[in-house]
Amino acid sequence: MKYCYDDLFYIITNYRWIKETIIQSEILIEHSKSNDFLMKMNENKIDEVNELKAKINYIDEHVELIADKKTYWIINLLMEGTPKKKIKKIMKISHETLMKKVDEGIEIILKYEREYKQVAK
Repeated sequence: MKYCYDDLFYIITNYRWIKETIIQSEILIEHSKSNDFLMKMNENKIDEVNELKAKINYIDEHVELIADKKTYWIINLLMEGTPKKKIKKIMKISHETLMKKVDEGIEIILKYEREYKQVAK
């Protein structure tokens, strides 16, 4: 399995900021290309950006597996950076229901990964 529950929860709830970090880091890397010293300093940044891109791509590819519309939209709202409080108000649900739906969405992704790994063996 590529990511565990905590990893997926973190990526989903910080999706917007991860995307912004990628954009800003790519700008920084692009500006440093003309200077060898700056390029050396940003070598690790390139690896970090690639790792962040992999996380974003993973979520983008797997979020479509969520068939329940309510769960799907809750996950998408979290990915957009909508606060949990606002999601609860918009959807008229409790915090417990919200977290249960988030758990369901993450479990669908994890279940797919487990099944996919078993079939690949």
